[in-house]
Amino acid sequence: MSEKMKSYELFLIFSARISEEDRNSFISKVSEVINQKGNISETDKVGKKRLAYPVNKELDGFFVTIKFEADSSVPSELVRLSNIADGVLRSSVMSV
Repeated sequence: MSEKMKSYELFLIFSARISEEDRNSFISKVSEVINQKGNISETDKVGKKRLAYPVNKELDGFFVTIKFEADSSVPSELVRLSNIADGVLRSSVMSV
């Protein structure tokens, strides 16, 4: 790797209506993308919580946080995947 790896945190809010299998499938897909150019240090499935305000007419969401190190091309790919995925209400990648 020519670039120095940086630390990031991916924050996902899934619809509470999607199945655990679909949610885990998306998390696995994201993990594969990260592991191609970096490594995951922690995955925290926080669980179902009440949203502060309705998102797409939904009041509850399933929260997941993934901490990882990767090169700078990975965050944009994670945002792209999250934007096209069914069941992802919100996502954010932050440099930490």
